[in-house]
Amino acid sequence: MASILITGANGFIGSHTTLLMESLGHQVVPIDVVPRSPDLSLLGIKAPSHIMNVTDAATFRTLCEKEKPTHIFHAAHPPRDESPTVLNYCYHAMTNILEAAKELKIQRVVYSSSASIYGQLKKPSIPLTSIARRKQSQNGWATSTRRNTA
Repeated sequence: MASILITGANGFIGSHTTLLMESLGHQVVPIDVVPRSPDLSLLGIKAPSHIMNVTDAATFRTLCEKEKPTHIFHAAHPPRDESPTVLNYCYHAMTNILEAAKELKIQRVVYSSSASIYGQLKKPSIPLTSIARRKQSQNGWATSTRRNTA
């Protein structure tokens, strides 16, 4: 079985990925900057989380050398905004992961993100139904196909 290092393991995507990989018999190395919340402890994840920041290259590299993961699932993301701090975090996290993967010959890196990383959408100034009608009328083929199959 694979040994999978999961960043952001105490978040929504990471915790459920950790649980799934454990249930499939894989060794899991969960890491996150925050401890697992009491709500997530209800999931029954067996592997304890390593509390660390993936942007700390030396610490991340040391953990990878010790645990020898065959795969990395990257789901660690900072709070939702586009400030230079967040962009810097994303850049350094991915750089550290890819450099470790290359140097340690990790078989696969999977990156996952939720739409919430981009923040909340602004309410449209016109009703969504008007937008849908406008888009529908811009594509004659799609509109005619919908009418023919209805």
